[in-house]
Amino acid sequence: MKKVTPYLAALGATAIMVPLPVLGLHLAGRLTPSYFEFPPVSRYVEHAAFSWLAFVIMAIAIVGCCLPFILKSVTTPAERAPASTNRFPWWGWSAILFTAATWVIAWTRFTWAAPIQSQTFF
Repeated sequence: MKKVTPYLAALGATAIMVPLPVLGLHLAGRLTPSYFEFPPVSRYVEHAAFSWLAFVIMAIAIVGCCLPFILKSVTTPAERAPASTNRFPWWGWSAILFTAATWVIAWTRFTWAAPIQSQTFF
């Protein structure tokens, strides 16, 4: 069996998550430009009433999925990991700075950033 690298897995997930919703809109006959507007225009949606039955079923499913991990972490004795002397990598700092810059540009209304503002929200 061939091992899938993390890069190939991320590429495959992106290839599925990006075009499939657009294809679904196209097949449903809906216009895609209204889904790509920025900032998005909110419309009132009539929500269904709260259902205790649905809540209990979802709560049981969530607890059932999380319980084995919680029990394993509680019952397993803690092992001491050696203190790491590694510093936070430079590319981690650059990612934090890039994310902060794009959020500032996306959520403020600087006139110099208007041409690129619709591409900064990710």
